[in-house]
Amino acid sequence: MRALIVTSDHKLELRELSKPEPGPYEALVRNQAAYICNATGRKLVAGHFPGIGMDKYPLLLGHESVGVVEEVGARVKSFKPGDRVIGGLLLTSTSPDYSSGWGGNSEYVVATDHAAMTADGAADKAHGWEEVFQIMKKVPDDIPIEAAALLCTWREVYAGFSDFRLTKGDAILIFGSGPVGLSFCRFAKLLGLGWVGVVDPLPVKRQKAAALGAEAQARFISALTAARVKP
Repeated sequence: MRALIVTSDHKLELRELSKPEPGPYEALVRNQAAYICNATGRKLVAGHFPGIGMDKYPLLLGHESVGVVEEVGARVKSFKPGDRVIGGLLLTSTSPDYSSGWGGNSEYVVATDHAAMTADGAADKAHGWEEVFQIMKKVPDDIPIEAAALLCTWREVYAGFSDFRLTKGDAILIFGSGPVGLSFCRFAKLLGLGWVGVVDPLPVKRQKAAALGAEAQARFISALTAARVKP
């Protein structure tokens, strides 16, 4: 299979690797779409992601993907061939020559059945369980591929509201309106927060933020101050 690799000289290459073989709680997933996370991917390529430094090169890149199940292990209950699944990774490299940078940007990945491991009393480190298995989920057929691959981003953004202790009526100022910033903007309105402001240098992104509910958009934070926009 093909996989996106970060090499020792900070470059990306497509290389051929062995296709993973699913274990008893795993499903083999053929990817349909695999995104590149700007922040995480850039740090991995540069060699300064926390805990994954240059000593790990070459490594398998990617953590946002969606694909279709082709094969399942004997203990799998949540997935079956033909299901569309998000969150598949290569936490264990298919080759001893490569380290794992999650490996989602590969032709094939592995999704683990957290529910089945829990039911069997195997959801612990002794059985190889990882917290990330909880986000490996079947996706309803009516969710487009492009949106399904973003579910990882939306999950992280949604969790951020509790991490930041944001509650109904709170004001929020968002710096940058890429996919994450725009997701924060939309979730803020859906969750009933109050005033939402967005700062971004690109007019097209500010327009998108306005369409998603931002009351104020500006190129620089000083522009919001000068306009006396107050929460």
